[in-house]
Amino acid sequence: MTILNGKPEAAAILLLVLTTALVCSSGCTVPPLFGGGATEEVNLTVPVTPGTALFVQNRNGDVHLTTGNMSAVSISAVKQTPLAQEELSLVEIIVREEEPLRVETVRARDTVQVSVDERIRIPASVAVDTVSTTNGDIVLAGTGGDARLITSNGNITATGAGVVLARTSNGQVAVTDTTGDLAATSTNGGITLRNVTGYVSAVTSNAEIAIQNPGGIDTIRSTNARISADIPAIRDNVSVTTSNGDIRLKIAPDLNATIVAGTSGGRIVATDLPITVEETGETTLQGRLGSGGATITILTSNGDIVLSPLP
Repeated sequence: MTILNGKPEAAAILLLVLTTALVCSSGCTVPPLFGGGATEEVNLTVPVTPGTALFVQNRNGDVHLTTGNMSAVSISAVKQTPLAQEELSLVEIIVREEEPLRVETVRARDTVQVSVDERIRIPASVAVDTVSTTNGDIVLAGTGGDARLITSNGNITATGAGVVLARTSNGQVAVTDTTGDLAATSTNGGITLRNVTGYVSAVTSNAEIAIQNPGGIDTIRSTNARISADIPAIRDNVSVTTSNGDIRLKIAPDLNATIVAGTSGGRIVATDLPITVEETGETTLQGRLGSGGATITILTSNGDIVLSPLP
């Protein structure tokens, strides 16, 4: 055994630290050795009137919202820190009981090392307006309203909820079964949209986009990844673009639109679509569906473009 400063106790401590590091090299989480780390639960109940709008602003943590058969808003939060218990007192959850109702995480200073994960249950009559956080996921299920969901370094998931905006970075967006128009944006995260009754736009980079059964399409854009989408309707010029990836589109055959498609290092295949071809080449296609009209521009590089009719 190596002796530090002539004290075998110091060597024992060093051995304990090294052993812990070796055991946990596979990624497990170990609480600090010398008394650090603390957790605190916060539970709040807030009465609301039907039709109240809800704003949620978190910092560094997840937000989950669901509905329930209830007349009040129920908030369950967990505060965590890798430091001492005193660090938790520097973060408070403030509820402003007015119209709109606001649930805000407030920090005494920006350098506070505390994460707050929130689970909020609301009456079905409450309309979610805005949910924002940083370094955390946002999850909605069954909530009403025209919600704007904003995070960074986190995923956004919404099922059966009213959503008009889903914006993140370094995270995925997945929205299913929502009404109205929807804009979804990310970077380095995939976007999946299903059963949106309104028009959708989806913009990301370095990740796939998949859109199924929308009311219509506005814009679809990615890089270095595949795009697949249904296009039942357009209301203006539409662009579908990526690079280093295939584009596969199912287009309503009764649509009146101009089609302009181009690729490099790939091929264009249009199967069973009633396109009147005006210009074609190995890597280009221009024509019209029906009487023509607004233009659907479809561009990729190093990928195929495959067009087929939407059933």
